Amino acid sequence: MTLRIFSASILCLLFSLGCQTDEPGTGSRLAGAGQGAVAAEIDGHAITTGDLDAWIRDDLFQRETRRGNPGQLYELRSQALERLVLEQIIDAEAARRNLTREDLIAAEIEARGSVTDEEIRAFYDSNQAQMGGADYDDIAPQILSFLQSKKSSEVIASLREAADVRVFLEPVRIEVTADGPSKGPADAPVTIIEFSDFQCPFCQRAGPVIETLLEKYGDDLRFVYRHLPLDNHSRARPAAEAAVCADAQGRFWAYHDVLFANNRKLGNDDLLGYATELDLDLEKFKACLEDPETGAKVSRDLAAARAAGISGTPAFLINGQLISGAKPAEEFMRVIDAELAAAGS
Repeated sequence: MTLRIFSASILCLLFSLGCQTDEPGTGSRLAGAGQGAVAAEIDGHAITTGDLDAWIRDDLFQRETRRGNPGQLYELRSQALERLVLEQIIDAEAARRNLTREDLIAAEIEARGSVTDEEIRAFYDSNQAQMGGADYDDIAPQILSFLQSKKSSEVIASLREAADVRVFLEPVRIEVTADGPSKGPADAPVTIIEFSDFQCPFCQRAGPVIETLLEKYGDDLRFVYRHLPLDNHSRARPAAEAAVCADAQGRFWAYHDVLFANNRKLGNDDLLGYATELDLDLEKFKACLEDPETGAKVSRDLAAARAAGISGTPAFLINGQLISGAKPAEEFMRVIDAELAAAGS
């Protein structure tokens, strides 16, 4: 991932990048007009921008929850609640110290120490592979901005941790069978089921996050992969079926990694070439691709996703709680930690 996208994934609490089916998009923004400004008149009756904003909010909410999926509604409310909680915590602390929000964050960052040249260089040296060969002097200002933003995130996290926050919003759990290739023990207290598409760039971006979680939580976490090739990704389904055939030879995760590393090259010859690279039995692999049961396996995963009201990728169910899109690891950790605490782990 690029440095800029990596920065955004850490900072944005409502980071919701993902691939979707071909459906009308949602989203709107008004700018440049006060809430009392007149946007239109009907027979002398004014419609203000405030009226329009309220209508847009209601319309967006209805469209976000139009499928009637309680998991999506809970996710929407939960994320909005977290942002609201953070804003109120920051405002309260700023008021207590007679500071603006910006001055409060700046003071806390200053107390932690400014970003040093050594930190910038260390970050560059550790992440050169993600920087597309960019020269240090050219990219150093972006690294500085990223590290400063990261410090802002750490400040906000510490303020939240110090506050007495009690959340009573009850999570909605979507029942989906953990049927698919997996990592981690079957009896782990927390299971993440991912619905994913090999042609979706946001699914590719989610991979390192999952690896971070598996490393952090060890035997407390199980990860299960299920297929959701989207109709608007023409090579996603053939790739999914090829991955099923790699799984039949015990090489799903290796093949999974190769597909995501080459997700712009998913032609039939490419899929066979990757099987050859991984020393799979090519005749068995080809026979598997022709087996109707291979397609049926992918279709069962698709049906499970639709039954759960999931239409975009990546989508994750953490003990049944929905997280949509390529979110930062902190979003997952918040849910996982709560699940572990409830389980007494």
